Amino acid sequence: MGLMKLKKILPIVIIGLLVISGLGVSGFDDDLEKNQIDIISDIKTINFSSLAINEDNDNYIELNFEETDSYLMEAGMPMLPKKINIFELPFGVKNVKVEVSLGVIKENSVTKEVRPSPQMLPLTTIEQTSDIKDVKNIETYSSNDPYPNTWYSYSVRSGLNKDNSDFCHCSFLSC
Repeated sequence: MGLMKLKKILPIVIIGLLVISGLGVSGFDDDLEKNQIDIISDIKTINFSSLAINEDNDNYIELNFEETDSYLMEAGMPMLPKKINIFELPFGVKNVKVEVSLGVIKENSVTKEVRPSPQMLPLTTIEQTSDIKDVKNIETYSSNDPYPNTWYSYSVRSGLNKDNSDFCHCSFLSC
């Protein structure tokens, strides 16, 4: 009687082992699909209008482009216009590579120094901050080295997109 039960159970055990081993292979295939690399490429061309040089009564000049939306503001350093581009990337993106190709570079001569960036002010009344003066960084202003020493910088951060319509968690590349 024991041999008869063994003959009935053995095929069921073999079929069970085959099914279980097949599940392991299908799980392995899913892992391969998840590890595939998606390459996202975006090319953006930025052209700047001519440089506007504004002189003021403080013996400094201010530089402006129509296309700029912010300024490079590091206390005591020259206040220079900058352009920020934000690219929306999938959440959790890794190995971001940014390449910048510079086109025609036009140099201008100026007779005055570029206005230094102001210091950050505490949240106080105007009377308490009236004695704070802008101080320029003498080392940078007296140097012949270009400021800043790089043409661009970028960072990758994550959060919600600006629309908040689909509450998509995204990564953002800010150049």
